[in-house]
Amino acid sequence: MDEATKPSEAAHQPARIEDQPPPTPNDQPAVWGLVIADMHERDQVGRERYGTPLQPHNGRDALVDAYQEALDLVVYLRQALAERDDWKARAEKWESRYRLVRKSQAKLTRRLDRIRAEARNASDMDPVGNSTSTRTLDRIVQIIDGADEVEDGGQST
Repeated sequence: MDEATKPSEAAHQPARIEDQPPPTPNDQPAVWGLVIADMHERDQVGRERYGTPLQPHNGRDALVDAYQEALDLVVYLRQALAERDDWKARAEKWESRYRLVRKSQAKLTRRLDRIRAEARNASDMDPVGNSTSTRTLDRIVQIIDGADEVEDGGQST
């Protein structure tokens, strides 16, 4: 099992149930309509599977059927909560790594800026103006500045 699919500790903890804010209106379809469509589809599946619609006095105990379905529902809900919490934990871990990379990038950028400034100062102080050291420093500055193609003795790098 790789790191991306390995359950975290969050999946093994009790679900955190918090009060929810009131719903915000939006342009999505109404859930009642979706549920009614699902009910029609389930009715059709049941008719095809059992050859009859679900009717009262059909020889089955509706409370036992409903209770068993409710137990399945609770298990599926708990699975979804555990997986959601696991994804939240993974997202927090990756967010932490991202912040560390950004911090390292900022340090590296400051160091490169100092090198760039020192290279420019050194080339400004060179009285000859086109010595090998000046060309080398100019090349370093170009590389640090991110030039895609830097000319070096007629060859492109």
